[in-house]
Amino acid sequence: MVAYATITEEGYIAVPSAVRRRTALKPGARFRITFTDNDAVTLEPVRRKNKCRIIKDKLTGLSILDVPKDFPMLTTKRVRELLEEMEQEDVEELRRKGLL
Repeated sequence: MVAYATITEEGYIAVPSAVRRRTALKPGARFRITFTDNDAVTLEPVRRKNKCRIIKDKLTGLSILDVPKDFPMLTTKRVRELLEEMEQEDVEELRRKGLL
C-alpha cells in the first residue's frame, strides 16, 4: 500500500484514513520516527505493551481482568477507565467490521 500526506504550515501530517483503518490507529497514537541513510523517513506506531484485557477464567468460566505483572497498581478508578477503553475499542472494531 502506498499513501500520500502533506505537511501543514504548523508541521502536522494527517494520516490518510485508509492507513488509519489498516493499522487501527486512533487519535493520540505515538510514532517513532527513523531516518535511513538515503534520508527516507519511517513512521512506526509505538504500541502499548502493558495492555489489560478481559479473559475467561479457566476454572470458573467467569470474565476476569488479565493484568501484566509490571502493570501499575490498579485502583477502582483505573479499572473503570480501562473497561471504558476496552468497550470503546470493541465498538470501533464492530463498526470497522460493519456490524454496528
